[in-house]
Amino acid sequence: MENGILYYRKKLGLTQRKLAEKVGITPQSLSLYEKNKRKPSLGVLEKISKELDVQTRYLSILKMENKDIFDEMLSSLRYHWFTNDPVYLINGEEYDINYYGFRYFKAKKTEIPSWMKFYEKDTDESKINDFFQNNFKFLFTDEFIGNLQQKNAFNIRIDKAKYSLPLETLDSEIFIPLACEKMNDITREMEKENQSYASKTFNDIVFFNYEPKINFALSQKEFSKTKSLLNDFIKELQVFRDNL
Repeated sequence: MENGILYYRKKLGLTQRKLAEKVGITPQSLSLYEKNKRKPSLGVLEKISKELDVQTRYLSILKMENKDIFDEMLSSLRYHWFTNDPVYLINGEEYDINYYGFRYFKAKKTEIPSWMKFYEKDTDESKINDFFQNNFKFLFTDEFIGNLQQKNAFNIRIDKAKYSLPLETLDSEIFIPLACEKMNDITREMEKENQSYASKTFNDIVFFNYEPKINFALSQKEFSKTKSLLNDFIKELQVFRDNL
């Protein structure tokens, strides 16, 4: 987790020594503040906030780095995946990571391993984490993390200005719905592609492979041949059905 003083100092491009000189403290003291090993007095905190041009309350908020966000995302995914515990929003919407996940894998035509269907105590946690990161790569991108950081914040208003304060921990009630919506968007795209391919295959079977042949056999009153063609047609439709 990145300390608020460290975050805003780096944002302004100030060195520890430069900020310490401006505030009137030693670089060593500033280093301890940034490492959360010592708390500055209110007077020092006010001087730091003045030099960094931010409210003192900003400096007490920890800003999450990507590694911390990934760890908390994986923890949230593990919990909601194996407990089947959906997230319910105030408006009544339900977000179940299992439902969206299984739909995603079906559209992707990927088999979910047995150890991901039921929780087993002896399953290596890192193995589960690798499964999520390898299969849900779209959740571990800068774009998704940026969106998550914006959502995962308190919006406050000071005077007429609006500020967003990043939360110190990841809120599952924000992350899980966002993850489900992202998963749903990708699943729908894959389903459209699959549906387009399926429609073309079905049309090929019906209109190009069998319909002309069956109509011709009927017109010639070749009923035994018609029956044979119909049997072949039914078998091919069954194969088509099983591959959907």
